[in-house]
Amino acid sequence: MFFIQECTSNLNLYYFNEVRDWIKKNFNANRDGDPTDHGTQLAIHSYLNVNVITQEYFDALKGTEMSKFISDNWQEDPKKICTFITETEKFDKIRGENWKKTFAEVADFYSRYLN
Repeated sequence: MFFIQECTSNLNLYYFNEVRDWIKKNFNANRDGDPTDHGTQLAIHSYLNVNVITQEYFDALKGTEMSKFISDNWQEDPKKICTFITETEKFDKIRGENWKKTFAEVADFYSRYLN
């Protein structure tokens, strides 16, 4: 049996349905026909919190299934967004990655905060 557990953060929230659809297409069931379970755990206690998003990101999620992950009393928090960008770029240097290329659509939502 398969169980796919993902951690949903502000980086990958926008792609939630894409991941779910990929799982259905590629791992819908094992060879015995047992369905694959898919669970998610929200990143809530870090700079990757699903609520550390811009108004643009919030607007893009409005009316979608992904909006259920956002707090009912959500407000854009510039300080937390700047921390998210600083911390993510710090780890990008260590990993030799670039979150703005990996998550290009998401980076667009933060463009007001990017240098």
